[in-house]
Amino acid sequence: MLKDIQKRLKQIEESTKLKAAFDSAKQTVIKLSAERIKRLDLLRSDTHYNEKSFEPIKKAIDDLVIKISAYEKDGNEKVTSGNKISEAKTLKLKETDFAILTTLTSKITAIQAALKKDNNAVTYSNISSAKDAFLRIKKFEKEKKVLEDQRASMEVIYNEFVKKQKEGLENFITTFSGTINDYYQFMNPGEQFQELKIVPIGEDDTLNGITIEYQYNGNWVSPPQKYFSESHLNCFGLSFFLASVIAFNKENKFMLLDDVISSFDSNHRKRFADLIFEKFADYQIIY
Repeated sequence: MLKDIQKRLKQIEESTKLKAAFDSAKQTVIKLSAERIKRLDLLRSDTHYNEKSFEPIKKAIDDLVIKISAYEKDGNEKVTSGNKISEAKTLKLKETDFAILTTLTSKITAIQAALKKDNNAVTYSNISSAKDAFLRIKKFEKEKKVLEDQRASMEVIYNEFVKKQKEGLENFITTFSGTINDYYQFMNPGEQFQELKIVPIGEDDTLNGITIEYQYNGNWVSPPQKYFSESHLNCFGLSFFLASVIAFNKENKFMLLDDVISSFDSNHRKRFADLIFEKFADYQIIY
């Protein structure tokens, strides 16, 4: 009896292994069937599928779907369900089931040959590409026009700003130079140095600096050191400072002077004092 039991256990073990292999194969079949049905359903969804000229292809595909669906259905059936599985002859896929592949291959070959002879597709592609390129060019031209208009507007604004800036600077320099010349001539009456003025240095509306020009014996001379003595330079520097007080110190009516006439003779000192009393009577002078 023990030997019979051992034999039975060995048979059960072998059956278990066989069942596990069978279950694994069955799951593989189910997965493959589902995947193949999806592919065939994709073909059946084509808009030309139900046309009369595709009838042989349609029948072949439908037959394949039926057979493969039977594989999927039988694979999901449980042994205890009581349902019978399909007969082997129904499930077996034959070579004739795939004969339609020859028809499809010949059709594909014919289409490829026709496309090689027919340039319509190439022409259409070229026309489509040219159209896209043309539309992009028109779009870029519109954007370019907008940017050019903006640039032109900004250029007009900039040129007007530079013009006004230059006019304002010239007006200030003219007024400032006139004040310097008045103060200088007040302290140096009757001398050969006339019409002292500040002159901007630069080209193309670019201010690189300033210099001083004046008339000496009817000729324009620059810089002042060319003929000015130390006393004349001091007079000019003092005139520049006093003109700056008038131009830039409009709120606070005072100025600080620190030993500015040490190099002046008595005549220039008197004229400087007269200038202060006459031109700056309303200023507080800290000396």
